[in-house]
Formats: sequence, structure tokens, C-alpha cells
Amino acid sequence: MTEITGRPDKGAQANPRPAMLVAVITAGLFFLFLAISALAYLQANAADRLAYPEALELTGPGGPAVSVPDGLHGNLVKLLAAEPLDQSLLNLLYAIEVRNGATEQRQLALVQSLGALGWRSTSAQRNLIIDALNKDEFGPAILRIDALLRRDQLREQIIPVLRQLEQDPSVVDALVDRLRRNPNWRTLYFSSTEHLADADARTARLALFKGMIDAGAPPRRSELKVSLDAFAAAGDYGPAMVFVSRLAPARGGNTLNFDPGFQNAAKLSAEGPSMSLPSEWEIDRHSGGMALVDPESHHSMLAIHWNGNGSPRFARQLVHLGMLRLPQLVVVPESASNRDDLGRLAFAWRCPGKRSVGFSPLAAQPMPDRAIYVLAKPSVCEYGYLVIAGLPHSLAGPFGVELRSVGMMGGSETAPR
Repeated sequence: MTEITGRPDKGAQANPRPAMLVAVITAGLFFLFLAISALAYLQANAADRLAYPEALELTGPGGPAVSVPDGLHGNLVKLLAAEPLDQSLLNLLYAIEVRNGATEQRQLALVQSLGALGWRSTSAQRNLIIDALNKDEFGPAILRIDALLRRDQLREQIIPVLRQLEQDPSVVDALVDRLRRNPNWRTLYFSSTEHLADADARTARLALFKGMIDAGAPPRRSELKVSLDAFAAAGDYGPAMVFVSRLAPARGGNTLNFDPGFQNAAKLSAEGPSMSLPSEWEIDRHSGGMALVDPESHHSMLAIHWNGNGSPRFARQLVHLGMLRLPQLVVVPESASNRDDLGRLAFAWRCPGKRSVGFSPLAAQPMPDRAIYVLAKPSVCEYGYLVIAGLPHSLAGPFGVELRSVGMMGGSETAPR
């Protein structure tokens, strides 16, 4: 497979993990786990016998300063001597000693003991996550986040934190390792894309997809769909189109558009209902008319059936024109005898946020088996949509035609540089 770019080079950055990002994440985790510490506080363990502020269980930045009650440390040590396997007690001791400036060696010993006691205490998991992030130990951090999510611990709040971590190139491998195991939180992770309005988040998402492909666990079409549609919504068409074209190259000759002969569309149709990705054909079905890709025919074809009413859209496709302004369109019907039927269809170019510009057929067609069109007015955009729709006609009535290919070709005029 052709290599898909988009993943930042770890070696190209002196400090690949921005300190500000870690600060934001740890601050967010503080308030998140402070909100749920009441749950851990109510668990049946020895910590219930101690009186202390709940926020005392949490380490790291982001929360208010909390003083340690007099005598708490001594009482805690006594309880731990009697119940050394109580993770909540040990976590509280760890948090207190961190606040009191324990040495790195002492903190390391407590962290190792705390990690060996499993996953029962949510506050302990939070502290271990922060410790791992501060040490650039992303594998253990993601592993503990995964454990909390699998236990249905506040997924809606934790997943946004994980999406922030996704922007760190050093986290990608650990995150891919979790996702390739199909955790029960995977669908939720990819379902929301508000954060992809940010360019850095989009770059990170492509790096994650590439990592999943390299690991032999490619993202599902539904996951690609929701993310790459967010790229298009943000006007970031190029990276999305390059990614899709390298996943399934089906460009024909020197056409500007992807899959002019509908081979890729036919493959997707044969596999069942699919969701098109940027640069793939979007096939429409609606009342009064529909377009179908026939995978059974010798040549894949776009079959259009229409009752003649209105001007429905049958298909569209995102295309990169580059500097071209007057592209040509070459449409090949199922047979030369059907060329006149193309007069019932409108072929147009629509720049995002602009009105469509129609393609007009050449007055003198050079070949009998196809029709050549030219854009009526120069395009004003680099990326836009090729649209196939029904053309209102005075002789309205049922109509059907099959198209072997629809290809955009380069014209002679380019935009001024």
C-alpha cells in the first residue's frame, strides 16, 4: 500500500509533547476525578474511618490547595499496617506524601505498590495516569484510561481527555494498541468530531488512522466517514481526499476525479449499503428518482431512474481542480444510441457556499460514443463538487439512462499565479 502521510515525525520535534497540553489534561483530570471521588469515598474500605477532604485523594495541578488534617498521616500508616492491600488507603498516603514533598525514590515506591493493587480505586487510577503522563509513560497511562472506560466510569467526561492526548505524537502507538482490541468505548470515541474543527486535531486524527492501518487494524468505514466529513466541513478537503485516494486508488487515466468508471462505487455497493467518503461518489436515492451502481454488469455503470418530475440530484463527487478553471467533462453512456438521453441530465460544478455552474455540451462532438462538456464559466475554487442531476424538461416523463463513466479532464485555462 502506498504510504499515507499525516503522522508527525517524532524525531523532527525537539519537544513533541507540549507542556501546555499536559497541563490542560491534568487540570481536566483533577476536576473530573474530584467530581467522582465521592463514589470512591463511599466504598466499603478502611478509608471511610478517616475524616479528610475528598480532594486530598488527588495529586497534580488543577485543584485548590488542600491542607492535611493533623494526625491524619499517622492514623493512615496504622490502618495500612493492618490492611496493607487496601488501595484507597495507600492512594491517600501517596497523595499526602506527594503534597508533603516526598522524594522521587519514595514516590516511585508508592506508585509501584499502588499499581500492583489493581483497578479498584478510581482516584488511584487517576493519580497513576497523571504520574505516567508526567514521566512520558504513555502506554501505562492509556492502559489505565482504557480500564476506567471499560468499567463505564464517566465515559462522556474521560473520552474528551483521551482525544486531547491523541494530539501528542508519542501517544499514538499506545492508543492504537487499545483501539485495535475493539474496546467497548471505541464507537463513542469516534462518534463525536467537534474537536476536529481544530487543525492540529485533524492532523492527529490522520496520524491515528495511519497508525491503525500500519498495525493491521484499519479504521472502520463508519469511523472514517464521521471524521473525514468533519474535515470537509472545516474546508480541509486536501488531506481527506489524499487519504481516501491512497486507501482505494481507482483513478482512471488522467481524469481529475476519483473513480470515473464507478469501479470503487460498485465494489462498495456489492458489499451492501455504504457511506461515501470525500472524493468518492455519493449516490442519492429519493422519491421520484434514484441512481444505482450496477456491480453485476460487465462494466460498472451508474444507472439513473427518474419519473421526470422536479430536478433531483442523483450523484455528486468532491473533486480537486487545482489551478484549473475551465475543466472539461467526458460522459460515456452505456451505448452510443443513448447519447441523446444525456440531454435530460444536468452536469454542474458547485464551489462550497456558491451557486452551481453548469457544464455545456460542445456544439460539435468529436466522438459518437460519448459527450464532451465544458464549464460555462471559470471555476472560482480549488475544491468543489461535480453534480449530476435531473434537468427539468417540457416533455417530462419517466426516464432512465446508464453511464459507463463520468470523467473530468484538464482544460487549457488555469488561474493566474
